[in-house]
Amino acid sequence: MLIEEIRELISGRLRKDKKLGITQVPDFSLEVCPAEIEGDISTNIAFIMAKQLKVSPPKAGKLIIDTIQNNKTTGEIIQKIELAGKGFINFFITNEKLYKELLEICRKENDYGKQDIGKGKKIQIEFVSANPTGPLHIGHGRGAAIGDSLARILDSVGYDVKKEYYINNRGKQIDLLGESVKARYKELHGEKIEFPDDGYKGEYIKSIADEILDDIKGKEGTQFFKEFAINHILGWIKRDLRDFDVEYDRWFVESDLYKQNEVENMIEELKGRDFIYEENNALWFKSTAFGDEKDRVVVRSDKQPTYLASDITYHYDKFNRGFDKLIDIWGADHHGYVKRVQASIEAMGYSPEALKIILYQLVSLSRAGKPQPMSTRSGEFVTLKEVIDEVGKDACRFFFLIRGANSHLDFDLELAKKQSPDNPVYYVQYAHARICSIFKEAEKSGYRLRTEDSNVDLGLLKESEELNLIKKLAYFPELIALSVRTYDPHWVTSYVQELAKIFHNYYQKHRVITENKDLIFARLFLLQAVKIILRKSLYLIGVNAPERM
Repeated sequence: MLIEEIRELISGRLRKDKKLGITQVPDFSLEVCPAEIEGDISTNIAFIMAKQLKVSPPKAGKLIIDTIQNNKTTGEIIQKIELAGKGFINFFITNEKLYKELLEICRKENDYGKQDIGKGKKIQIEFVSANPTGPLHIGHGRGAAIGDSLARILDSVGYDVKKEYYINNRGKQIDLLGESVKARYKELHGEKIEFPDDGYKGEYIKSIADEILDDIKGKEGTQFFKEFAINHILGWIKRDLRDFDVEYDRWFVESDLYKQNEVENMIEELKGRDFIYEENNALWFKSTAFGDEKDRVVVRSDKQPTYLASDITYHYDKFNRGFDKLIDIWGADHHGYVKRVQASIEAMGYSPEALKIILYQLVSLSRAGKPQPMSTRSGEFVTLKEVIDEVGKDACRFFFLIRGANSHLDFDLELAKKQSPDNPVYYVQYAHARICSIFKEAEKSGYRLRTEDSNVDLGLLKESEELNLIKKLAYFPELIALSVRTYDPHWVTSYVQELAKIFHNYYQKHRVITENKDLIFARLFLLQAVKIILRKSLYLIGVNAPERM
């Protein structure tokens, strides 16, 4: 893989140069140069190593270039190296090396860029985990897209990934759900009722109550209505996530923690570690010992465990199942909860690095640029199902991943439905469909590509647009490594848009089916590589790669 070879070349030469005295080469980036920059691949290593070398970044860059150039292998990969700006180093790759990379993509197909970063380590990703008190809204959809795509990416580099949904079926909000459905049921059957002040007032509560059979003698208690409502809403949630192409390995029920006395055992464990104390008849977790702003109640004075007690126990349970790393994906409104959960991880004796919490920002809706209301007077949010039904699963997932999790997202419903280059998901999917169409036309003309054919003359691919395509394709493995390092799938979405743009630009300028038979096969070879990477990239973000549009 091209980028990996350049990285190894730089690191290896720097370690071997005794004059520089470098034993440890820090992490550095390698990126494809933008069109306006002279060069193919750029690195920031001079900026990173300037302090270690005790010189300015430009001087560090010159020292690094001199070291790399004194090597036979360099000439097989790199045509020349230049210092740019205030310390960036730009590499110009030989065409021969680019052709070899193209061959590797076409011959390895889905295995191209395969990396063993995970080395079999077990990761658990918990995401969405919305309380079963109502349908999923578009904010939950963003969390679902991030979580499922991240799981696909981590799986692709060797991690043993398990996806989990945590069902909160205890506590005040769940009790209110049961009371709300019970009240609506009685109302539907002619009884005058006083609706709970903090009850759930959405129309969906009436629809749940309407599903309950008339004959419920002996089941008039709130528990019956609560269980009925939870099961009904969970049915909606599972359906919506299935339609969103999200499947879980496990649906974990909070109440199971209490059936096995796990919460009580966890509290005793933390007591033994001197992180639980009693005050005002309540039990407190000493989270300030780990940087939290104040200690937190885990068992109230009425002896009822708090949500935090369940959450700590749930994370303890995860580690007991043998996971090496836990990833929690939460909405930004949970930011105040982060420190206390992180504190509990340390209190249990685990490294803070064993837990990664990803907070994603809110989603706002617009239609043709005009903001749309997110909820009705009754407090009902725009549901994920409504958005999927209007714009489709693919557009929905793609748009949720256009920005990084920590950036606010504006979702334009009209743009997501457009069948034009303005719509990024259409633009990318059309690139794949267009390539499929080109192959069909080529076959009609008698040109059937066999990628195992060693007689294809790739040296005919000399146009700048062709070489730019190969460079972008060769960056794919590095892109995956970046997404893994940052736990952020939006890099894949950005990459695939750039790749589609380069392809469409190439197609507008150059015909594939020409009078030159050898050139036809060379260009079909290139397009086959683009198709492979487009398809794999789209799979990683859970978007289809259609063959016709």
